[in-house]
Amino acid sequence: MVAWNRAGFAVSRGRQVWSIERQVRAIAGALVLIGVLGSLLLWQPLIYLGLLVGAGLLFAGLTDTCTPWRPCDVASVLARLTDRPDRQM
Repeated sequence: MVAWNRAGFAVSRGRQVWSIERQVRAIAGALVLIGVLGSLLLWQPLIYLGLLVGAGLLFAGLTDTCTPWRPCDVASVLARLTDRPDRQM
């Protein structure tokens, strides 16, 4: 596909979607905004929503992970789920 595209041939890309990282950033930003504005306008304890999301984003940035548990190797997890020996995908 890459060679076809570099050669200048027509490529039908279909509908473009946001990357998962962009979706996560948008949702996290919305939650922080809701928490801060909600705490100012509606109910003060909503500030903790923004605090928790901010802490999660800081943790993810510092550790380069998205979860507090160890990162997983997708190929080995899929191999275990399908009861096949571990192999490169």
